Amino acid sequence: MDTKIPANINISTQTFLKLILIVFIIGFLFLVKEVLALIFISLILASAFDPWVDWFHRHKFPRGLAIIVIYVVIISVVATCIILIVPPISKEVGQVAKNFPFYYEKIMQSYNYFRGATPLKLGNEVQQGLNTLSSNLPGAVTNVFSTIFSVFGGIISFFIILVITFYFTVEEEGLKKFLKSVSPSRYQPYIMQLMVRIQRKMGLWLRGQMILSLIIFSLVFIGLSIM
Repeated sequence: MDTKIPANINISTQTFLKLILIVFIIGFLFLVKEVLALIFISLILASAFDPWVDWFHRHKFPRGLAIIVIYVVIISVVATCIILIVPPISKEVGQVAKNFPFYYEKIMQSYNYFRGATPLKLGNEVQQGLNTLSSNLPGAVTNVFSTIFSVFGGIISFFIILVITFYFTVEEEGLKKFLKSVSPSRYQPYIMQLMVRIQRKMGLWLRGQMILSLIIFSLVFIGLSIM
């Protein structure tokens, strides 16, 4: 009759410490995930802007001033698009508001529910609606403040991304130096080659996105102007 030999599982102190270190690193990364997200976005923007900044620099243009020019151009284009699109949309909204009584009358005429409704029933429904609004008002106020804080947080994050991107691109090969400082030495040649390919692709992608956005903006602006 075979006897079963109990298996002994030995975990060394070094393995246990490595496990604790891995858990600690994962927890730390989870806590700073928003900061890592900002750095990641800044790295992408720096990869896209770096070829343009190098082009300016080759033409005897300071790198810092080149980055500021790129920021100003992009923000100006976005602001111009908003300024040109908002008036036609406001005009259409004004037309809808002007014709609202006519639309409302048509809806009321086709709404059979109100034809057979008694004043008592309507009063009860209005009262119920007011009670619902009163109970939901504190939550609505809280949501408004949460939205305001989210907007301000987004603005702060936006400026942080601009500052980090500026830091990565203001120094010549600054992005390469940063990646070298955080990557193992044996992987640095591959990472440098990968970064060059990413910069080339990101530059082409950003250029294509700007051209596509310009085409879409022109078509939308022409369409709204004709209406």
